[in-house]
Amino acid sequence: MCACVKDISSCQLSKPIKGGDAHELSLVDALASPNDLVNTARQWALDIYELRRPWIKSLYKTDKLEPLGEAREILKFARAQAQKQAANLHHPLVCIDVIEEGIVAGPRAGLWKVLGISYILCCLIFIGRNSIIKFCVTLA
Repeated sequence: MCACVKDISSCQLSKPIKGGDAHELSLVDALASPNDLVNTARQWALDIYELRRPWIKSLYKTDKLEPLGEAREILKFARAQAQKQAANLHHPLVCIDVIEEGIVAGPRAGLWKVLGISYILCCLIFIGRNSIIKFCVTLA
């Protein structure tokens, strides 16, 4: 399965990704049991510090991404599906926009888009609540 398709379907459905799948998609570096988690993380940190394990900046890994044209087609299809399945929901489209920004303009641009979208959504929620309160007071 394509990484882009898996990411989009997980975002749209708010579906958690199991540890094994996350490892296959390179979302996590290793799997550890809850009892071994701290020891495993400590060992990884020591290995990276002592240069026994490479420090890979995963934000910049693109080896699992489809070529740009193919990724855009997948995103276009996902947008159409999201609009067809839930025409009144905006968050699936926002997720797709953020993914596209990260693929097209780079990972930092994608992170900035997430930050901007989060700020706008918080403002809309705040404004929306005040407007609803004002509307209800006017009716009463």
